[in-house]
Amino acid sequence: MQLRKHPQMNFAGCRNWPPIWVSSDGSEPYKKTSGEIGILIATVLHDAAPDRLFLRTEIDHQRFMGCLAFTDVMFCRQLHNFLQHHLGKSIKEIGDLDFLQTIEARSERIAAAKELHLPLAIAQANGPLTAGSSAPRSATTESCYD
Repeated sequence: MQLRKHPQMNFAGCRNWPPIWVSSDGSEPYKKTSGEIGILIATVLHDAAPDRLFLRTEIDHQRFMGCLAFTDVMFCRQLHNFLQHHLGKSIKEIGDLDFLQTIEARSERIAAAKELHLPLAIAQANGPLTAGSSAPRSATTESCYD
């Protein structure tokens, strides 16, 4: 399932993908834009807002920030971890990614790690788990904007 269509990509029944982008380069007045535009350059989680994921993007050589709000804190963290592997990709490419398959594969690795009594760091790495594993190789809603 594409990330943009994932059922948990919403907050209070409203789709949250793509976020509204607000200029973050200090220019005033702030510029606001929307859509699957730009290149993802960073994601930020903050302890004070564990249900929010802040995305930093570059659009036409200008920096913008967007915020994705969630009702599920764990899903927010999973998405943050997922996006760390896709920095430098376009927001459109990220929206196209198969997020459901990735989450299911990670869940299977964690279950296998528990079964084999391996550290969770190994389970979160890419690749199959075996008893000889050691260290990881590489670590329908409406839009509220319409």
